[in-house]
Amino acid sequence: MIDYVIMSSLTIDAGRRARLQEIVEKDRAQVAHDIAVIELTAEATQLSMPVTPECSNGLGLCHGGMIYFLADTAVGVATNTEPGDDQWVTASATITHLAPARVGDTLHARCTLSAAHGRSRVYTTEVRSGGHIVAVSQATMMRTRGVASATDRA
Repeated sequence: MIDYVIMSSLTIDAGRRARLQEIVEKDRAQVAHDIAVIELTAEATQLSMPVTPECSNGLGLCHGGMIYFLADTAVGVATNTEPGDDQWVTASATITHLAPARVGDTLHARCTLSAAHGRSRVYTTEVRSGGHIVAVSQATMMRTRGVASATDRA
């Protein structure tokens, strides 16, 4: 599965490939939902995810949380594959759902940097299905250094 995620990449900066491999090896959720990296450059990150029956809600539509999950994963991949040892975490995020996605669809999330200052960055992510925008998310990412332990969070 890990090879699928990386080998399906159409456009990927060579410098980000090693960091991406590290993320994918540890991110069981990304692998479990067959998220593929389509584009990974300094300008944009694009991921895709098939909408499976496990992604559906009680109405038979793709659960909104799964759409957000894809958008958040795109931003995490964008920030955490940059050169250096910094780690980025989501400080806050919003999502606006505009249209439903259905089982059998393939979602495409494309995120771009909207603003940056100090330890914070704001990314905008459009999630599409069949060329239609189904959601737009905006996430504020916070730079941390190293791996936070449980005592660091207290």
